[in-house]
Amino acid sequence: MKIHRLLMDPPSRGARLFWIGLSLLPALLLVRYVWKYGVDVPFWDQWALIPLLEHDREGTLSFSELWRFHNEHRMLFPKMTMLGLARLTHWNIRAELALIVLLAVGLLCILGYHLFSMEGRLAGVSPWPLLPVFSGMVFSLNQWENWLWGWQINLIMGLVGVVAGLGALAAAVSAPPLRRVALVSLSAICGVIGSYSFGSGLLFWFAAFPLLLCLSARLRRRATVLLWGVWLAVAAAVWLLYFTGDSMSVFGTTRCDAIKALLFGFTFLGSPMLEAHERLPEFHQLWGYSALVGGAGLATLVWALWLLFRWNRGLIRVLAPALSLSCYGLASAFAIGLGRGAAAIALGATPRYIAIGDCFWFGVLALLYGVAAAANPKRNPAVQSAQPQRMAVVLLAVFVGLAAVRSWQAREGFAYRHEVQARGRAALLAWTPGPDLDGLYPDRATMQTLRETLMQYDLSLYRGRGEAASSSPDFRRGARGRQSVKRSPFP
Repeated sequence: MKIHRLLMDPPSRGARLFWIGLSLLPALLLVRYVWKYGVDVPFWDQWALIPLLEHDREGTLSFSELWRFHNEHRMLFPKMTMLGLARLTHWNIRAELALIVLLAVGLLCILGYHLFSMEGRLAGVSPWPLLPVFSGMVFSLNQWENWLWGWQINLIMGLVGVVAGLGALAAAVSAPPLRRVALVSLSAICGVIGSYSFGSGLLFWFAAFPLLLCLSARLRRRATVLLWGVWLAVAAAVWLLYFTGDSMSVFGTTRCDAIKALLFGFTFLGSPMLEAHERLPEFHQLWGYSALVGGAGLATLVWALWLLFRWNRGLIRVLAPALSLSCYGLASAFAIGLGRGAAAIALGATPRYIAIGDCFWFGVLALLYGVAAAANPKRNPAVQSAQPQRMAVVLLAVFVGLAAVRSWQAREGFAYRHEVQARGRAALLAWTPGPDLDGLYPDRATMQTLRETLMQYDLSLYRGRGEAASSSPDFRRGARGRQSVKRSPFP
C-alpha cells in the first residue's frame, strides 16, 4: 500500500485496518511481559488493603474505610474494585494486573474515538497514523511499575475516568441537544470516578475548560450560563467533599518551594522519554535530562498553538480534546510537584507517573500533527513557507522515536521488579526475615500480623495453602488481633 494512500482523508478501509493492526502490537507485547513477569504477592501499599479484605470477609467493612485517605488519594472506586476482584479470585494479584491492562485497552479505545471524530476535519490528512503512536505510549514498557503492581489500579482507573470524561464532553460539542445533556452528565460522572480514584483526577474539572469553551460557542447565552454554572457547582462539590472528613497524609515533611516544584514538574513531563528504574546507578542524576525534555515539550506545545492560531483557528477547535489532555498532564505534573518535589526532584521521573505524563504528550503530538497538516503552502495561502511544516514533522519524528527507544530500553525494569517480588514471595512463604522480605514492605511486625490474615482466608500467595498454612507454628502462635497498616509514603 502506498504511503500517500495511508495518509489520505477520508482513509480507505485498508488504511484503517493497517493502522489498527499496527496499534495492536504494543498491547500484545505488553501482555507477554505482564504474563511473564507478574508475581502474585502483596507489594508495599497493597498491604494496606489486607485489613479491608479481612473486614470484608467478616462482614464488618464500613464505608469510612473505603472513603479514608491513602496518602493524598481518596481511592473509593479502586478499593471497591480490588475488593470485588479479591472476592472472585481469593485476591489473585495477577487478576489485578490483567484488569490494569484491560483499563489501558479502554484508554486506547477512547483515544481512538477522538481520532475517529477528527476524520474529514484535519486539513485533508488522516488522523489515523496517530493511533499506533498513542498505542505505543499507552502500552509503553517504560511504565513497568504500573503493569506489575496491582495497587496502580488507582492511577490507571483515575486516568481512564479523566480521559473518558473529556471524550464524552468532546462528543457533546457536535451532538444534538438531548444527547448533549446526556453526554455532559456522563462526562461529570466520569470526572467523579477519576477524582475519587487518584488525587490528580480533581484537575479534570479544569482541564475540561477548552472543551467547555468549544461547547459554549454552540449554545445560546442562557444555556451557556447554565452549563458553566452547573459545571462549576459540581466541581466545587467534588472538591469540598474530597477534603471533608479524615485528614490527608501527605508525602514528605517539608513544603516544596516553587523552584523545586517547577523542576519536578518538568521532570515529570519528560518522564515518558526516560529509561527510569531504581537499578540504574545514575537514576537520581537523570532528572536533569528528563526536565530538559519536558521543557522542550512545553515550548513545542506553545509554538504549535501559536502557529495554528495564526493559520487555522478551526483546527484548534478540532484538536480541543488533545489540548485538554495536555492541560491535564501539565497541571498534574506541577500539582504533584508541590507535594512531592521536597523529597526528591528525581521522583518525577519514576515509571508510575509516566501514564499521566503521556497525557501531556498526546496533546503535543496531536497539535504537531495538526501543524504538519495545516502548514502546507499548497493548501493554505496564509502559509508563506514550508519550513514550519518540516520542523513539525522533524519534531514529531524525534519525540516519537525517543519514546519508542526508551520504552524498549526499559525492558530491564520488568526483570528487576520480578526479581524483587519473586524473592520476597519466597521469603514470605518461608518467613525468612532479611533484605528479600523487606523488599515487599519495610515493617516486619506489621507484615507478620497481616500474613496471618492471608493464611487464615487463603488469600494471594496462600491461596490453596489454607490447611497447611493454618497448621504452621507461626500461624498458631501468632496474635489473633489485627493491627492497621501504617500508611506508606508511596502513591
